[in-house]
Amino acid sequence: MPARSAPKRNVALVLLWTVVLLTAWLVAVQFALIAFAHQGEWQWPDVYRAEVVEVFKDTSNAFTRDVYVTIDGELETITLPKPDAARLQPHDTIRVLDNFYATPLRPAQFILTPRRVLAEYPEILLLLALLAIQLIRRSRWGLIPDPPPVPEAEKKVYRDTFHQRAQRHGENPSTNPPDALE
Repeated sequence: MPARSAPKRNVALVLLWTVVLLTAWLVAVQFALIAFAHQGEWQWPDVYRAEVVEVFKDTSNAFTRDVYVTIDGELETITLPKPDAARLQPHDTIRVLDNFYATPLRPAQFILTPRRVLAEYPEILLLLALLAIQLIRRSRWGLIPDPPPVPEAEKKVYRDTFHQRAQRHGENPSTNPPDALE
């Protein structure tokens, strides 16, 4: 008899499948945006440490700001989202995550945070959710335990044929009225 599942197991699986579907949708939208982008630049993602020198106050771009930083002693310009760049001050040390696909509307770099990694690379979250689903389905977590087995002494095993079974479950001949023909 298969074990029945408890509500907490079902809730966990439903939530994980919801995460998988939402993440798959996010990946599909990202691929569609890249496919229909009119211009952009592919780059290999990288993580590095940088020290902020100056935040360029450009009011013409609504989404990004240029930030002057030193990376390994060299002065470079990185493009960050406006909210990330607004929080920076000179001499701040930040970890920078390069975006895999940069467009004029989409920043080329981000400040490295766990939320940003999951937003830019949802495939990681997708794999983690699928792994969790696999682990929950293979484990016995949240399952109602099987009833204890019946001891061998209490089991009745009948080894009879169809006719013997019919006699065993048939009417008791001692309680039948006598036949009129006899």
